Amino acid sequence: MNLSVNNILLGVFISMIGLALLMYGRKAIRTPHIVGGLTLVVYPYFVGSLALEAAIAVVVIAGVTLASRLGF
Repeated sequence: MNLSVNNILLGVFISMIGLALLMYGRKAIRTPHIVGGLTLVVYPYFVGSLALEAAIAVVVIAGVTLASRLGF
């Protein structure tokens, strides 16, 4: 797997967003935020493609937003 600096920086940025979601979810006891935060923290270690990494982040964040708006 060939990781570039861009992949590493994007992974760190996504993980920071995931950590913020996880901390908020634990404090507010919100399951979608906890699951989304954990997902965003963990998956960048397993994805090597920059575009795929960004696409997964967008889908996870959209899913958390949708679940929050639906009241879960």
